[in-house]
Amino acid sequence: MQPARCCTIAYKGLTSLAAMGDLVAASTSGDVEQVRVLLQAGIEPDAKDAYDALICAAMNGHEGVMQALLEAGAEVDSKCNNAMTALMVAARLGHAGAMRVLLEAGAAVDSKSNHATTALMVAAKYGQAGAMLVLLEAGAEVDLRDPRGGTALVIAANYGQAGAVRVLLEAGAAVDSITDDNWQTALIMASFHGHTGAVQVLLAAGAEIGCKDKNGVAALMCAASKGHEGVMQALLEAGAAADSIDDHEATALIRACNSGHTGAVQVLLAAGAAVDLKDQGGMTALMYASELGHEGVVRVLLVAGAEVDLKDNLGQTALLVAAEYGQAGAVRLLLGARAAVNARPERLNCAGSRHRLRESGCGAPAAGGGRRVAAPRAVPWPRRSSDAAAAVPSSGSAGGGSWAGR
Repeated sequence: MQPARCCTIAYKGLTSLAAMGDLVAASTSGDVEQVRVLLQAGIEPDAKDAYDALICAAMNGHEGVMQALLEAGAEVDSKCNNAMTALMVAARLGHAGAMRVLLEAGAAVDSKSNHATTALMVAAKYGQAGAMLVLLEAGAEVDLRDPRGGTALVIAANYGQAGAVRVLLEAGAAVDSITDDNWQTALIMASFHGHTGAVQVLLAAGAEIGCKDKNGVAALMCAASKGHEGVMQALLEAGAAADSIDDHEATALIRACNSGHTGAVQVLLAAGAAVDLKDQGGMTALMYASELGHEGVVRVLLVAGAEVDLKDNLGQTALLVAAEYGQAGAVRLLLGARAAVNARPERLNCAGSRHRLRESGCGAPAAGGGRRVAAPRAVPWPRRSSDAAAAVPSSGSAGGGSWAGR
């Protein structure tokens, strides 16, 4: 620990940065005798720069030093510059003995940092199950919320701390508590981030598998968007509906195809997902995969019997969409599946009228880029129906076009 740079303390009637630095250094290293000598010499136990001596001792689990500082009048709930108390610091690092010293000295078990997080939330984030047990035994409120409405359980699930999730559930945490901002549950958060262990613990505790966030996105859709096959298997085995839809009528299969996750697509198809369901813009999984050039996904869908000439709300087929975005590989696959080469859209230049899948759920963009939303644009349709076939480069050609989206 470096000597403090900006704070001063009273030491034998003088101002001394060095004296404060000595106390912090001794507390950090666990030198109880030196700490006692400095305290007896009149150094204030709460003098600090970024960290005070008590927090430094708690950070390193030096219980003897903490006892000496507290006996000398150190403030048990003082905060360092990042607004954490000694109890929070000890909880983050799993120093259960240090936590007990602080709690016995009257530390507020549910004190909040400047970010409104508690020691229990901190311990949950870092998977410190032992520290969590100490806090719960001391009466910590298990379902307190942070500014976003997240509980310790939601935080633990978000970071994949399966052991912490189990401790909190056994302590009575509300398994389906939702956040205030996006209406996400612990199961949705764990699924989106691919934390299979946490998902399994939550499912065993009876988490509602069909809960949806504010966009109508359920846990399976989140996992499909990110290609988390292990999570998807766990959810499907627990009874998740393979064809559940979000607020845009997009299914988990459409989301997996939009992101280009071939393995996730295969998992859903094996679970009986309907291959040709449409979203509110009339787009099928095959159309999404074709537009974005996910050739592996296109192959899987065609093998699964996807209808190659279905049309969206603008009258476009998968072939027309692939041709529009210059996806030569997808065009070639669709032609090989006998897609109608002379199909024409029913409406031209209908800017912004086709639904575009914005996000993969849980507030994050689709892994494969996703379809663009919003800004209306004129669609440059081919002037003649043969242009779809022309999108396939001739033998020896250098490339297959590009897609100018996200």
